[in-house]
Formats: sequence, C-alpha cells, structure tokens
Amino acid sequence: EPPPPEPARITKGPYVQNVTQDGITIMWETSRPTMGSVLYGVGGELANEAATEFSARIQEVRLSGLSPATEYGYRVIADGLTSEIHTFATAVADGSPFRFATYGDNKDGPAMHERVADAVLAQRPAFVLHNGDLVNTGYIAKQWGLLFFGPARRLMHSVPVYPVLGNHEERAQLFFDYFSLPGNEAWYSFDFGNAHFVVLDSPNEDQMEPDSEQIRWLHDDLAASTATWKFVNFHHPPFSAGGFYHASDRLELKNLLHPIFEQYEVDFVFSGHDHNYERMLPIGSKNVDHKVTYVIAGNGGTPLRWVGTREWTVHAQRVFGFVTVDIDGPRLHLQSHTLDGDLIDELALDKDDRATYDAYLGTALDFEAIEDPVVATDHYETGDDLADEDLFEEALVEFLAAYEADPTCIEAVDGIADSLLELGRTDDAIEWALRGIETLPQFTGTYEVLVEGYHELGDDDTAFEWASRWREIAPDSTGPDEAVAEIHLDRGEPGAAIEALERALAILPSDAEIHFDLGRLYEQSGDVESALLSNVRGLYWFMEEHKQDEEDLEEY
Repeated sequence: EPPPPEPARITKGPYVQNVTQDGITIMWETSRPTMGSVLYGVGGELANEAATEFSARIQEVRLSGLSPATEYGYRVIADGLTSEIHTFATAVADGSPFRFATYGDNKDGPAMHERVADAVLAQRPAFVLHNGDLVNTGYIAKQWGLLFFGPARRLMHSVPVYPVLGNHEERAQLFFDYFSLPGNEAWYSFDFGNAHFVVLDSPNEDQMEPDSEQIRWLHDDLAASTATWKFVNFHHPPFSAGGFYHASDRLELKNLLHPIFEQYEVDFVFSGHDHNYERMLPIGSKNVDHKVTYVIAGNGGTPLRWVGTREWTVHAQRVFGFVTVDIDGPRLHLQSHTLDGDLIDELALDKDDRATYDAYLGTALDFEAIEDPVVATDHYETGDDLADEDLFEEALVEFLAAYEADPTCIEAVDGIADSLLELGRTDDAIEWALRGIETLPQFTGTYEVLVEGYHELGDDDTAFEWASRWREIAPDSTGPDEAVAEIHLDRGEPGAAIEALERALAILPSDAEIHFDLGRLYEQSGDVESALLSNVRGLYWFMEEHKQDEEDLEEY
C-alpha cells in the first residue's frame, strides 16, 4: 500500500487582505491542497463560518456583511488543521480618523524586516502600503516564505498589506497568487475614510507611457475622486537624493507623472527603490495652486544605501524604519520612525487652517525650474553598461564625461575609480576615490576602492583603516568585513578571515554566500563540524534558480 500522505501544514498565514467597511479577505497557504473554512465573530465568539469552494494550496475566503470599524476574531480550519485565533478590524466609517503605515524594500534583509514589521504592528495601523521589492526574485517560491511572509507574519495576521510591484517582483505570477487586491492587482485604487489611495506599476515600462492603459486609467481614477486626501504609491521615486538620482527611468517618470498629480491634486506620493528615507519639499508648477509632497520609505529591511541631499530634500537619512500617517478629517500627521521608536522626521498639515497650509505650499519648488541631469545620466549609464562588459577603457571615458557634466554625480566618480583600479592604475584610482569622499562622505563605493587599492599597494594598515571608516558610515553593510576577510586570506590568515566573516553574518545572517565562504574556510582549517553547519545554513538561505552549469553550485 502507498504510504499515507503527510499531514498538511499551514505554511503561510492566515493573513488578511483588501479590507472594506463591510468585508475582508482571509488567505492562507498549506503544504498540499486542502479544503478549509474561516470561523469568525465579535466578542470572542466565533459564531460565523465561511468555507472554501475547492481544494487548493493557496486559499482565499471573502467575509462579507461585517460592521464598520469593528474588531473581529477569526481562525482558519483546514484538513484537520486549526490556526490560532487572530483579530482584524474593518475599515472606519467615512470621515472617521485612521492611521496607515508605509515601508518597502525588505527583499534581502529578513531579520531586519521582521523588526520593521513588528514595529509597524505596534503602531496599530488600519493597513500598510508596501512600496515594493518584497522579495529578491519574484518567481522563486522559497523567497516568499523566507523573505516576506515569515518575517511579516504577525503583522499580516491582523493588518491588510497593499503592495506595489517592485522591479524585483519581476511581475511573477506568485505576486498575484499571494495577494487579493482591487482592480487588476498590478495597478488599482481604494478608498479609506476620507482618503483615496492609488497604486501604480512603475516597473512596467510599457504601462508608463502617456497613452498606455495604466495612465489612461490613472487619469480617470483620479478625476473621479472627491476625497479630502489623495495618495499615490509606486516603487520608483520621481525625485531622489540617493542612487536613483542619475537614472533615465527616474527622469521619464518625473516628467510623465508629476503633471498628472498636479492636475488632480494628489497630496502625497510614496515610493521605495532607494534604500533609505527621504522627505521632499512640496513640488509644483508656478501656475498651479496645488503642490505634491514626495516621500521615499525604502528602509524596510534590506541593507541600506547612501543618500545625500538635493534641492528638494527636507530630511534624508540612512536608517531602518517606516512611516505612519494619521488622518483626521482635514488634518494629517506624518511621522518617520526608527525601529527603536525614535522619531526622525514629522510633518503636520491642516487644510482648514489656510494660513499655515498655504505657508507650507509656499515653500514649494517650481517644477519647471528643476533641471534634469540628462547629459550626466546618459554618460553614466553608458559607462555602467560598458563596465559590466569589462570594457574599462571605454567606460572610463564615459564616466569622466559624466563627471564633467555634473561633478555631483558620485556614481561617476566611483566608476572612474573602479575603472582605474581594473586597469592597474592604482594610485590614480585612490586619488579619485579620495575625491569622491570629499564630495559625499556617506557614499560607500569609494571606501571599497580605497580598501582594495591600498591592499594592492601592500599598505594593509591603511586598507584596514579605510575599512573601519567604511564600517562607521555603513554599519548595516557586510561589505567592510568581507573586504577585510579577503585581505586576511591573501595574507595567509584564515583565522582572522573567519572572524571577519562571522562579524558579517552577525549583520546579515541570511547571506548564503557568506555561509558558504565560511564553510570552505572551516573545512580548510580541519573543523569539519563547523564546515558542515555553515553549509547547511547556507543551503537554507540559498534561494537562487537551479543553475546546473555553474561550478559553484556543484561545489555547494
């Protein structure tokens, strides 16, 4: 006789989706297809039941006929499984106060993402806008559990999450399978209280054209809304003081979308992609009374990136955290939080207090007066493509042209230094890296060049010093310790290399490559037990595609 099937397990959830005043969707995933039902009710009595219609691994059940602004308890029963009892609250009545939260870009940092999600839950938001890049590669199923649903499990039991498609989701079917969203789920809108929320699909270049289906829909959707507050959410920021500043994609988005937001009086735009926090001054055309405020909240867990300042920057910081927004009629209170509960930025507006509200709008930048760094961007992106093909002589020419067009293009400075290093011009590379640090001390790439450059010159003491400075400006990055480990290996010091990699894993315990590197070092030192443990941990976090032709995969 065939062996009996393994007992089913709930592998994701249960979690809540798409909340309204009179309904909500409950979803969960099991290890094999099952039927199931949701028991729910108020006051601790789960007197109501809604059942699934067919057997499946991913299930969603819509609960309807609920009361507004009411807390319910619920649990899922599936094939003999019974979940714990969780709670959710239905949407508030029109005009009632509410709070929502927003964060994004947790894709490579599950440990930090869990801290972010739990800190968001402690703020008791009605829902969360997620700014995209939930996972590193959207079509790899393992990542959805390890990088998103696992770390955010407590939050998602009770709080609906409305995600946008980031570039790392790659429009994979799993995104659409795991979420139950309005509209076509790639772009959609919903109302909550006296606010209107719009979600766009910015990675889809075909749908970011003036006459595309999405943009036509956007015009119609915003024109139909009479909400007091209008919010738009998508992954790529139209304005940024971080690494997306010199990007042709950003310039195209900015010039396409901002005039639409002005036309239909959008109040706030939330984005991610740059792994930091930044709030901008309001931006608008001189002949238009309404202005738009842009906020980047891409600090939700994945290792952070540098951020500088531009003419629109009010507050920018390399810090893990999230944003909450409280709405009470015409009043809005935005706060940016760290994981430890510290407040790093806030903004209070009251549309009924015309004097202060008009004063805020009076600080706006003139949209037409903002100059696009087109020439520098074109040269930088061309150089970056050439460097990817190891054509460093040609890349160097383009990077130098980008720097000449815009000396604030710190990526061009880094490209120059990197190219010089690859071409064996180490002294020149160091000179350009030092120039980069003078230009923007918080940019990490130039520190990496200095560590490698001084090591090549045989001056390891100076290399270690620059690694230490790199660690100070980027304490969330494994880069400094990985670079130090490489130097120790070159010096024949495997014990010191192991210590450096262990420090790196303390920062990012989900990095499979570091686990594998440690496994090799332990094996070489004769510590078979530690080598085995490191490789097992590495395989747990190994989430790449199956690449049978790669020698390193065979070695793993």
